[in-house]
Amino acid sequence: MGSVSAEISTTAKKWRDHPPSSYSLKVDNFKQLEKFASSSDDKYQSRLFSSGGYNWKLIVYPKGNKTDNGKGFISMYVEIDSKSLISAPQREVFAELIFFVYNKKENKYFTVQDVEALQENSDLLREKIVGMSSE
Repeated sequence: MGSVSAEISTTAKKWRDHPPSSYSLKVDNFKQLEKFASSSDDKYQSRLFSSGGYNWKLIVYPKGNKTDNGKGFISMYVEIDSKSLISAPQREVFAELIFFVYNKKENKYFTVQDVEALQENSDLLREKIVGMSSE
């Protein structure tokens, strides 16, 4: 009698209404980003980028957002530009966020994704990366 091996599927399949979009921030020198952030409330804010009909910015705390229990980790958030909401003030915003952090030494990406899409009608959608040491 042959043996049966159990495989764990890592494939998720689903349909979605909206096309994907992405934003990339390349950091060539992490120490330089830390230095810049230390002079700006310990955070870096990207330029505005467009996704899903809204304008957003990426906010990175290279040493972690201490007020959100992220000390010692890289904390990353997206913030919707409140001017984007003026044209549709009562609409809810749905966002599926996946953060990819490239580790040059390992030649791999660390990814974090919420299982469910974020649904907000406030002006801040947040997702924190945990488990990525900034050292």
